[in-house]
This record gives sequence, structure tokens and C-alpha cells, in this order.
Amino acid sequence: MNKQDGTISCELVPGLGVSVHGRNGPEFPAQVVTNSPDEAWLRLARTHTQSPFSGGDPVRIKYWDEGAVVYCWDGEISKVVGPDHQHVSITITGPSVTLQRRRAFRVSVPIPLNLTVIDAAETKLVGEVLTDVRRRASVWADLNLIPSCT
Repeated sequence: MNKQDGTISCELVPGLGVSVHGRNGPEFPAQVVTNSPDEAWLRLARTHTQSPFSGGDPVRIKYWDEGAVVYCWDGEISKVVGPDHQHVSITITGPSVTLQRRRAFRVSVPIPLNLTVIDAAETKLVGEVLTDVRRRASVWADLNLIPSCT
């Protein structure tokens, strides 16, 4: 977790307790076994006679920290292995989403932006389109709801 630069972030590190669920299915408690930037291996907390997931299923991984911050990662099931269907490989398909429980909830996610310069000290820049600009945007809402990434 990174709180040094004023941002709150979390990585799927081995040993981290998370939950994973499909689009319309129940949540399954799991633990991160290994992780790379684009793939995570999870061990489901319970054994299953039939696999709860199939290859290609979209899933969401969630982690709640003690400070009531939920971290979410969207992914796709790559593999389900083992006789008890307990080990799952998930390809991470997008950036993590962070949601903090506050009086006003704040969601932080990278957003690609294209900007057009409409006024500048150097007049030759006016009208120029800046592409591939990435900024972190915060969306504020006054809601009395339990935060959810779904």
C-alpha cells in the first residue's frame, strides 16, 4: 500500500485476503498466491466439487483495508486448476479502482484525456490538441450508501 505521495493504492501481494466474484455469482473468499502486473493466482478458501468459474468469465477481485477503503480489480478467468478447483488464475484487464468510505465518497481511477488549448501565453499553442494526457480524477457524491465497486 502506498500512502507516501498522498494517494492511496494497493497491490495484489501474496498472502493478501481478497474476495472474487463473477458478474452475477456469489463472492468467494480467496488468498493471493502470486501476482504479476497482468495476472494473479488466487487460492479459494473452500474446495469445490465443480468449478465456480469457467475460462474467460469476467470477475472482480475486492480487498477491504482497515481504513474502510475498498480496492477493486477487474479481470478474466484464465485457468482453474486442481482436483478441488481451488486454484484460479485471473488476467487483470484494467486498472485498479479505489473507493474510500467517507461522508462524501471519492472514486479514483486513471482517465485518458484529450485536451484542446483555448488560451495560452504563447498564442501559437491556441487550438493545439494534446493527446495521451493521463490524469487522476476524483468524482465526489454525497451519498449514504455502503460503497461497492459493482
